[in-house]
Amino acid sequence: MTTRAASFLAVALLATLAVASAQDHTAAVGYVQSFMAPTMIGVCRVALPGSGARLDVLLVEWREKNKETIAQGERDLRASMRVDGPSLEAALDSKRDALLQQLRAMSDSARIARCLALMDILESESR
Repeated sequence: MTTRAASFLAVALLATLAVASAQDHTAAVGYVQSFMAPTMIGVCRVALPGSGARLDVLLVEWREKNKETIAQGERDLRASMRVDGPSLEAALDSKRDALLQQLRAMSDSARIARCLALMDILESESR
């Protein structure tokens, strides 16, 4: 996903990690986004009735297209977490829970806008 998607898919975790290059950062963002997207899709199923199947397909397509980047991001983040502190799973679980709270606290219109943006991003980055 692009930088515009990063703000809703947990870049906060990356602020706590040291990555060696812009390419490493991009891979790390991709991995975090792949971890966070199902949570957001769960919220979007409610916000956009009837969109769940389409979002699921888009996520599968996005993950397939970006699988090498996602795998590299996971390797980089795991290496960083081994050195810097808590497990990757614990850090991501915490950020996922915070994202879910943020999404639930939004107005319906803001949540719908966020979900439409996610759908647009997944669609454009799956081509």
